[in-house]
Amino acid sequence: MLLRGYFEASGNVLDAAIRGFKDYLASGSAPTNAHAASSGVASDVPVMKMNNLRNGTEWAELIVKEMSAASDLIDAKNRAFRILELFDKSAADCNTPDEKQKMREEHKILKQMLGGLLHQNGVLKRAFLIQHNRLKDYQDMVQERSQFKEIVDKYQQQIKALEDRNYVLSLHLAQSDHRSGISGHRNPDIF
Repeated sequence: MLLRGYFEASGNVLDAAIRGFKDYLASGSAPTNAHAASSGVASDVPVMKMNNLRNGTEWAELIVKEMSAASDLIDAKNRAFRILELFDKSAADCNTPDEKQKMREEHKILKQMLGGLLHQNGVLKRAFLIQHNRLKDYQDMVQERSQFKEIVDKYQQQIKALEDRNYVLSLHLAQSDHRSGISGHRNPDIF
């Protein structure tokens, strides 16, 4: 039942479920890792380390690390959701109004960074698809060019063969004209 829970929580991604379960086993069945599995994110960063982040730089590094470790867009969204959830929890734990204001500002910055990273991820994926299509078109063009070259070579060989045949026929014609010219000047009375 526990394994099924990890598998379903990871969005039916086997690798993510395995990582989440390994994290769960490594922590000695700590509730924080069980919570990570139930939220649908199998993160490579330990949850305890995430909870100890205090400034914007550490949160930014965490976001960049998590986004670069994401295997696809769904995984990236799940990781982002988990980070924002932890950030909200961390912000709620703040005691003073200054800390809360600072956390809200960091939260806004992190949301903007996350949005930028997700946008860049989408742009890079589109660029990859465009480049892939261009490469495929280029390979098709190279293949067509090679086929055209073979056809041109074949026609050039046929032209060469026809020119040789034409030359031989013109020689035969010249010889037959030469023979008929000699026989035409003979005196019909002489054998």
